[in-house]
Amino acid sequence: MLQTDVTRFALSATLAIVMTVGTFVPPQAAEPAATERNPDRLEEVIVTAQRRAENLQNVPVAISALTQDVLTERDIKDVADIALVAPGVSYVKVGPGESQFLIRGVQVAGMNATEPRFQPSVGIYFDEIPVATALYSPSLNTFDVARVEVLRGPQGTLYGSGSLSGTVKFITNSPSAGGVDVAARGDLSNTEHSHGTNGAADGMVNLPLVQDRVALRIVGGYRVDDGFVENLANGSKDVGRTTEKGGRVAVGFTPSDRFNVTLMAISQLLNADDHGSMDLETPGVVPGPPGRFQQWRLTPTRVADDFRLFAATANYDLKWAQFTSATSYVHRALTNDRDGTTLAALIVPPPLQFAPLENPLNYHGVTQELRLTSPAVGALRWQAGVYYSSLIKHFSQLFPVAGSDAKLATIGIPPATFFGAEPDDLFHSHLNFDERQRAVFGELSYGFLNERLVATVGGRWFDYNLTYHVDAAGVFNGGVTSGAAQPDARDFNPKFVLSYRALDNVLVALQAAQGFRLGGPNDVIPTTCATQLQFLGLTSAPLSFGPEKLRSYELNSKTSWLEDRLIANVAVYKMNYQDIQVNQPLNKPTSCGFSYTSNGGKASSKGVELELAGRIGQWFRWSVEGTWTDATLDEDLPSGSGHAGDRLPFSAPFTGSAFARFSFPAFASLNGYVQLDYRYVGERIQELGYQTSPDEAQPTSPFSIVNVQLGVERKSWEAHLFVDNAANDTSILSGGQLDFGPTRYVIRNRPRTVGLSVMYRMK
Repeated sequence: MLQTDVTRFALSATLAIVMTVGTFVPPQAAEPAATERNPDRLEEVIVTAQRRAENLQNVPVAISALTQDVLTERDIKDVADIALVAPGVSYVKVGPGESQFLIRGVQVAGMNATEPRFQPSVGIYFDEIPVATALYSPSLNTFDVARVEVLRGPQGTLYGSGSLSGTVKFITNSPSAGGVDVAARGDLSNTEHSHGTNGAADGMVNLPLVQDRVALRIVGGYRVDDGFVENLANGSKDVGRTTEKGGRVAVGFTPSDRFNVTLMAISQLLNADDHGSMDLETPGVVPGPPGRFQQWRLTPTRVADDFRLFAATANYDLKWAQFTSATSYVHRALTNDRDGTTLAALIVPPPLQFAPLENPLNYHGVTQELRLTSPAVGALRWQAGVYYSSLIKHFSQLFPVAGSDAKLATIGIPPATFFGAEPDDLFHSHLNFDERQRAVFGELSYGFLNERLVATVGGRWFDYNLTYHVDAAGVFNGGVTSGAAQPDARDFNPKFVLSYRALDNVLVALQAAQGFRLGGPNDVIPTTCATQLQFLGLTSAPLSFGPEKLRSYELNSKTSWLEDRLIANVAVYKMNYQDIQVNQPLNKPTSCGFSYTSNGGKASSKGVELELAGRIGQWFRWSVEGTWTDATLDEDLPSGSGHAGDRLPFSAPFTGSAFARFSFPAFASLNGYVQLDYRYVGERIQELGYQTSPDEAQPTSPFSIVNVQLGVERKSWEAHLFVDNAANDTSILSGGQLDFGPTRYVIRNRPRTVGLSVMYRMK
């Protein structure tokens, strides 16, 4: 009954907004071209969310688009910043190179990036190429990105299995044979509690090689974020220093007006000396609790991420349709170490010692998509395509502890060789994945009533095959184990959209769609976890887990007013989530260090998303984004780790942001500006079951980030002073009093950072 009342209230609120604004503001004519706009109107935004170029306000799905100007103005340099300004989006950070998107609160299992068996719940695309694999979303630089499109709700029809709850697309600027273009940006800053300096330098050059036919575009960047954490174990300062460097090279060929090809290569390397996490308590070797920005790490927790992507995209105008071919090859190598000191201490006699828990992951694979898209004119529009991907992943967990055999002998435990491992090897496992996926997809739209009423139907059929093998050995494993699984899957995902242009400036759409996330294999649980399995009423863990489905129902409206000086977009949704993948740690009555995943239970998410943007004259622009989300379990989980009514992990009931920029004539040909950017994230639960076991899942506190800029600009350059996190809110983003072992670690917001940014663009 309560759910029905909330849904009715949300629908009524949406209609009330549209009707109220429509009462006081007369309808406007259709939008003129961007070149005809007055400078005091909002910019027209063209997106490709539906795989064809369209005005954002004409797309009948919930979508946000951050243009190049918005990315620059709001100082959005990486994917983490996107989540703070796009409604309905969360970004969970558990370390450098170890973070992921959540959309509309949909996520249960797989928050740990050292679990490559999981598939992402949000698809990440770089132009036409999917780049999200497992939970490791690459840390992509947004410099010289034309826009970022955030599609909320399941996008399984056009974007496949990784888009259970949505898709994020990075659209790069293409090489242009029309002329030379140059851009550069440099930042220099300092963070409180840090003794070093942060810095960034980005550059782009576009060169025509053959007039109107061939062009080269080169983009490069380097960024350093200094650490602000002290390591009590060795006295190191500024722990957590991270460097990112990379580049993008694209060559565009246009042999004719109907045919073009773009070849692109991307390389990005991230290195961090530590995860930059802080401890709430230490193993007891340090008296008293640590300080707010302190940790105890006897073993460094290094992170390295080497990401490389090669892609070729071809478009040919057949007149009756646009043919697109998108081909890619990706290679990635990650090193993601943990400090295993306190874990080793569970069986290795004191004193504590250097104990690296290494988690190397390597994968490579290819994707190929072929697509036909009808022209964006006429009552009938359609598109159809085929997709293929092949991915090979190798993941290992290695726990070598020098001298551990000798120490274990003092308490009567045999050496590592007795357990099938090399000397002093407490544990090792090797996991091999061979994934293949094939899909056929299409959409068909038809317009009625002079195309004011448009009906769309679509669907995607997929066939997924996985061959998986694991072997493990060592003291923690209790001996040698091995296993294999083939959790294949195939299904069909439909989509239905009905949109109506009530007025020339008001579009209302109703959508029903289905998304999916593929399943995967489980590790072979060793006999050392027999007590923990027995606690759950099991004698063994399942060898694999199946896919999960999500059915979504959405009503959204897109409206523009005051001759495009005000935009108001609202979306109301309800999503039913079934066969959810639940990660079950084997931690009771004590932890054995392993976990498994199973399907079970149902969940749902409902909410309201609001986007407002306006312009007053040429000098003042503002925007407000807000989200209310209620994502909860609908029934008890078979494992007992969650109960009906429990909030889903990392789903904040309320999030929002606000932006205001006031420009003014300064002197000579310079304009000045003052800018305020506010971002709010409400309380989030980190593990299922907090409502029934609050001692095991401390929620994160609500936090607010305030960024301030003061700058000057002219036609080709600008410079500004900035203060990020001006209120110095260092609330916990993740971690806390979780059942992770003796050490409770947390990731906090970066403290107040003050700096200078300069940007130049040839115009």
